[in-house]
Amino acid sequence: MYEELDQSQSNISQHLSKLKTANLVESRKDGLQVYYNLKSDNIRELLKLSKEILLDQLDETRQSLTREE
Repeated sequence: MYEELDQSQSNISQHLSKLKTANLVESRKDGLQVYYNLKSDNIRELLKLSKEILLDQLDETRQSLTREE
């Protein structure tokens, strides 16, 4: 995960710990590995909608910049 996000393992662990403290994710340990999962489908839907909105805004900005050229 940390390689995909281009962040250190300790940085991601700290963020996941805060998400767990905020009761947004749950974890399970399997040996040395810890697996995290969102606790609620509502959170998943919120993230999905947020992503769609941000991608739409990015597309509009790109189109606007292309028209200005």
